[in-house]
Amino acid sequence: MKYIVASLLLLFSTSAFAGNQYLVKVEGMSCPFCAHGVEKKVKEMKGVASAEVDLKSSIVSVKMQDGIILPEADIKQAIADAGFSFKSIETVKNTGGDHGHKGEKSDGQP
Repeated sequence: MKYIVASLLLLFSTSAFAGNQYLVKVEGMSCPFCAHGVEKKVKEMKGVASAEVDLKSSIVSVKMQDGIILPEADIKQAIADAGFSFKSIETVKNTGGDHGHKGEKSDGQP
């Protein structure tokens, strides 16, 4: 019984306090090698828990470690370092489950 309760607590605490998630639109990716290059650069950034590229939509899904916010200037630089162009960034609000709601969006313009 203790193990079940501990497992449930761990499950709920992990999803309830998961890091921020962002959807980053990248311009210029056309092949799996391009996607891999962007994903590699983003994963090297401080505070990034995971990054996945959807080549069809040219969107990089970035999950940050708990309590870490993704600075727009840093993601722009990582994408530029990979040889591509930053288009926009959107914050996905964490609702405590594995379904997020879209939040703030920035097209990279000041």
